[in-house]
Amino acid sequence: MTYTATASEIARLRRMVGEHPATSSEYSNEELGDVIATREGDLHAAAYDVWTWKASAAAALFDWSADGGDYKQGTLCERYKQNAIEEWRQSAMCCGMIIDPTLKKEAA
Repeated sequence: MTYTATASEIARLRRMVGEHPATSSEYSNEELGDVIATREGDLHAAAYDVWTWKASAAAALFDWSADGGDYKQGTLCERYKQNAIEEWRQSAMCCGMIIDPTLKKEAA
């Protein structure tokens, strides 16, 4: 039997990952429902996945200035990764080990 996410679980996940309201989100209800189903209803593990995706998307952002404004976007990736780590620690799947997906294997 496969897990099916409820509307309230999807709404809660949206709040957990800062994608609320849904009208301004880049993730559809179906996508978030699939993440919840993949994680078998563990909302913290699902939030970890979404924060990791958001960190990946933010990795290319940088700080810049224009027209008297100072835009600090370079720290978003790190903040999103920290949010992912906190969600993972609260998930039922947590084993105490967190593997940073941005780490690269060093050449021998």
